[in-house]
Amino acid sequence: MIQESCHLDADVMTSVLQEVGYIVTCKYDLTGDEILAQARKFRKTKHNTYDSFVVYFSGHGGSNVIYGSDLDTVEISEIVNMFQPKMCNSLAKKPKIFLWDCCRGSQVARGAKDIQSLQIDLEVGNDAFSPPEFMDFVYGFSSALGFRSYVGDNKHTGGLSVWTFYLQKHLRDSRGILHLTDLLTVVQNSVLSFANEFEQGHKLMASNHVSLFDVSLCVCEAPETTFFTNCLR
Repeated sequence: MIQESCHLDADVMTSVLQEVGYIVTCKYDLTGDEILAQARKFRKTKHNTYDSFVVYFSGHGGSNVIYGSDLDTVEISEIVNMFQPKMCNSLAKKPKIFLWDCCRGSQVARGAKDIQSLQIDLEVGNDAFSPPEFMDFVYGFSSALGFRSYVGDNKHTGGLSVWTFYLQKHLRDSRGILHLTDLLTVVQNSVLSFANEFEQGHKLMASNHVSLFDVSLCVCEAPETTFFTNCLR
């Protein structure tokens, strides 16, 4: 199940996003070059009839990079930069949401206390990028910089990664009630509660997120007013 977990993560997220009105394109096991090629394809797409844009990635990653199925690294900033207004004008002033379920290093949090100290990253308008070009960008990460993400199991998360399990759950439960940043904070708190419930949680979750050869990329956009745009307003 671990080897297939990225595919399962992506399938569940596809279903959830479609439920709230998104048109989803899902790709499996892309190489590094293919990930960039897909990003360029969507950068060139005319998004005039859509009001928000989401990229969800499930796979292996490192410090500010993700891995393709061929182990080639792709800088997260290279993908994000493609969608700033001067590169993709049809998405200007529209919410652009990037959700990264992947490791961001090799350190392992040893139990809930350490996980709590990580302050799992949630960013709106990343300081690493210069405003105002990135003020309508939202970033959600499953782990803090330098640390691994967490693998779930069949019993507790249905084979999904821990972060994606709670992400899809709270997306379904909230349906626009929560601001997006609040929703991602709820997801983070659920991961922390999971770790608190299982004192040996680091043994369950300390392995690599998935097989390095198993990655999934979902790109979606939504016509008219949708769940994510409601959450951001």
